[in-house]
Amino acid sequence: MSTIENAYPLSELQKGMVFYTEKEDGLYHDVFIYSFSGEYDFNLIKKAFQILMDENPVLRTSFRIGDLSEPIQLVHKKAEVSITEFINFEDKLLENDINDYVSERRHLSFEWELPPLWQVGVFKNQNNDKFSICLDFHHSILDGWSVATLMQTFCEYYFKELNGEAHNILIEEDNNKGTYADFIKLERSASDDKIHQKFWENEVKKSNLVSPYGVTQSKNTNIKIYDKSRNLNSDDTVSLYQLSNRLKVPLKNICLSVHLKVLSMLSNEKKITTGIVANGRPEIGGESTLGLFLNTLPFTVKIPDSKNWSDFILSNFEKEKEILPYRRYPLSKMLSDNNKDAIFYTAFNYVDFHAYKSDTLNNRFFSLYDLKVTEKTNFSFSAQFVNNSLENKLGITITYNSEQFSNEQIDEALDLYLATFKIVLNYLDHPVSDNRLILLEDSNWYAELVGDRDDNDLVSILERFEYIVQNHGEKVAIKEESQSYTYSQLDKHSNFLAYLLQNKMLLNKQSKVGVYLDRSFELISSILAIWKLGAVYVPIDRKFPIKRIEHIINDSSIDCIIARDEKDIENLPSNTPVVSLDVLKEDEPAIERKITSKIVEQNDIAYIIYTSGTTGVPKGVCISHQGISNLIKNYDYFADDKVLMTFNIAFDGCLFDILISLSSGSCLCVPLTQSLLAENLKSNIEYYGISVLTTTPSILSSVKPQEFKTLRMVSVAGEKCPFNLAKNWSKFYEFRNLYGPSEGTISTSEFNFSSKIDIDEPFEIPIGKPINNIAITIVDNLLQPLPKNVIGEIAISGQNLALGYTSQKETDKKFKTFLTCSKQSREKRVYLSGDKGKITGANIVYFYGRVDSQIKINGIRIEVSEIKNILEKFPNVETAHIIKGEKGSREYISAYLVLENKQLDFEENLVDKLIDFLKQYLPLYMVPEEFYILEETPTNDNGKLSIHELDKNAIKLHKSNQKMTLPRNETEQYVFDTLCQLLGSSGMSIYSNIFEMGCNSLTVLELTKKLT
Repeated sequence: MSTIENAYPLSELQKGMVFYTEKEDGLYHDVFIYSFSGEYDFNLIKKAFQILMDENPVLRTSFRIGDLSEPIQLVHKKAEVSITEFINFEDKLLENDINDYVSERRHLSFEWELPPLWQVGVFKNQNNDKFSICLDFHHSILDGWSVATLMQTFCEYYFKELNGEAHNILIEEDNNKGTYADFIKLERSASDDKIHQKFWENEVKKSNLVSPYGVTQSKNTNIKIYDKSRNLNSDDTVSLYQLSNRLKVPLKNICLSVHLKVLSMLSNEKKITTGIVANGRPEIGGESTLGLFLNTLPFTVKIPDSKNWSDFILSNFEKEKEILPYRRYPLSKMLSDNNKDAIFYTAFNYVDFHAYKSDTLNNRFFSLYDLKVTEKTNFSFSAQFVNNSLENKLGITITYNSEQFSNEQIDEALDLYLATFKIVLNYLDHPVSDNRLILLEDSNWYAELVGDRDDNDLVSILERFEYIVQNHGEKVAIKEESQSYTYSQLDKHSNFLAYLLQNKMLLNKQSKVGVYLDRSFELISSILAIWKLGAVYVPIDRKFPIKRIEHIINDSSIDCIIARDEKDIENLPSNTPVVSLDVLKEDEPAIERKITSKIVEQNDIAYIIYTSGTTGVPKGVCISHQGISNLIKNYDYFADDKVLMTFNIAFDGCLFDILISLSSGSCLCVPLTQSLLAENLKSNIEYYGISVLTTTPSILSSVKPQEFKTLRMVSVAGEKCPFNLAKNWSKFYEFRNLYGPSEGTISTSEFNFSSKIDIDEPFEIPIGKPINNIAITIVDNLLQPLPKNVIGEIAISGQNLALGYTSQKETDKKFKTFLTCSKQSREKRVYLSGDKGKITGANIVYFYGRVDSQIKINGIRIEVSEIKNILEKFPNVETAHIIKGEKGSREYISAYLVLENKQLDFEENLVDKLIDFLKQYLPLYMVPEEFYILEETPTNDNGKLSIHELDKNAIKLHKSNQKMTLPRNETEQYVFDTLCQLLGSSGMSIYSNIFEMGCNSLTVLELTKKLT
């Protein structure tokens, strides 16, 4: 005789839960702990649960999984309830027993083919009337609604048993009660429905995968699920009930709206997709049926820029009503239909214990005084809102994977949920996009870091320099090979040059002076001379193409240019006055020349430095004397330090060396060679006895960390610092990681690294904390402040801030007015850096690359759109896409072109023509190494460029001479093979220009090493 009453397939969600439980013990093993006070009778408790088992098929269900084409669930005619009693004599000991029991049960595997898939533990304190019932079960047989129904019915039966009404309890067929098999039929019907399928295809297209804190999701991530909970206070919970009634929406939709806003803040995304747990119970007879009737549906919204909270809540309510008819279409089908591994990384669940009746749970025999729930899901971040209307308590539980999220991040998320509920209650008519109110409610998580305030008067670079001249004039200021110049000599030389500029070139305060020199004594003297006149220093790299020089001259309205000799003058535009340093005779600087010194104001422009620009032309950044004064106030060297000039004059790192050295009375050393790679860097350090070195990580990595006798401090700047580089060099010297865009006067923050210290993120070097009188705030694209630990755009404010660009239009794009997040809200001016960063709970700033189209190649900041705009001026180029690529450790630029006339023979000499055209406008480091032709621009579902699809339909272009001459002998073949290996390319000729092929100083160094 068969012991099976019924059999039917598993639902799609049941299959998924069983699958994940097989991978990780404890997943979907739920424990509900009900704590009572009152009359206790273990036998009657056991009897009540046995009756419940006899009445409800799902409580007698087992799963048959492995040996059939499709897993099925079997309903057994009879099954014995599994229930155990535990007795103790102290509350604390009893609590320990419960915790041990829960821990043990959670680590036990389910035997799927043996019913029941649930168990009861009963815990009694013999010294008082308290007892607890632990109901643990696999989530695949019961959802939250079912658990509430089960325990409400248990309380009714237990009450009747205690009241002597046992004879009235009858097990009979309830014609109004459905079965779980009914739900399986409904789900399968929805799965086969093309209208349902089309609806969810459209919804999936709108989706946007977001993860709190930008945490990377991977199939290979270990799973360690924990949970943390918080409760709203009773007053706020009651206020939410009232708001729900006033808006005529369920409390669930208020919770959902809060959840979406918090996710938006934690991910810095405006378009959010989260999974919402939906109830698919049959309309007829489903309410009292026990089982798992859930599905998790993608719910996508865009956080509106101006919509208020009231409208946002109502729109989410309407959105949920819209998807309700399609709620039974399984998530697994959505994934397979759309070829997705995931549609959302987070989940929202709302549990309302409406099935509980107060008069049953609190009666003359016993009362429920506490309920605890522990669950484990496979979602790495899941927020559950539990409405316990019996106690006027709304609880929030975040279930999370501790391998992906830290305790601090979860604490922050819970705090933000509570703070957001406060804002909903108090600022219903305010815009949802306003983060300030939420962060003001809980300012501990406001991502702003302010450097120490220093109210002492700022001292200009000229005042600091003059002090050193007067008190230490005979100290060596500059060394250039074997030649030394004292501070007094430098002062006199700069005075003579200032006299010449003032009297022969008729320069005045704030006149613009271009300096067309390499690193040298004359360069430093020229800068000082310009500032002594109150004029503006504009560096011009001697390697710049003529059109770029012309742009700098015209854009900054240069009044004259300082060049070394007549040969240099020939390379400059003829319409600009040029003063040659040849006119400075050896004895003339020694003659005292009187100049009419100009009083330099702190807000005067000190220098204009050009960076890559979005419009296709470089932007001139105007830096004030205030910025310089605050910089030299924060940095100083020892008077006996020797500082190596490592940066090209076109980059503000060159000024960092000059400013800090001259303001400290140190000795500035002009490098022996233009290149400072490898042996050159090493020989410069040893020749001069360098004690302070500041360079890019790329340059520093060309030398093995070693003990130089004189070196004491190494700083890197200009690009992201690799962890191992910092770790290895910090073993020998003080090591600093400096950060600062040109618009922040060279350096705005620093991190002193030690291999012994702990940092928040393994293998990531922070950019540290802002220097004095500087603040760093992390903002979103609406200039709203973000919480800590969230990656956003770095906004800089304070005394180092540039005055702006030479173009007011460009200034207005990047320099904004920001409303501070404080009770006394005030406006302050910030610069939007375009850099991604975050501030941790430990108040440390991290840098994560660019948010805009800028890239860095070997430490040089490049605006992609500058290359793009110039390429699109080339005949027959309709669209250009500029991509940064990597071959091993080498970075390079590729250009993908869509042509206007696609019938044209595009192969003929096109690469040569493109390179020649670009070299008229761009420095060689900005000219793409590789060129490709596209039939059309590949796009993703959002209509944006699909970078991953570029190479699939691209045709690579070759230079004309690349097809001509290959290596002709063994030596050429060896050099050719070595270079191809370094560049990751074989498409070259022996006559190729190796720099146009992607070589830089670092690859030349590697090539030299391999060939010698």
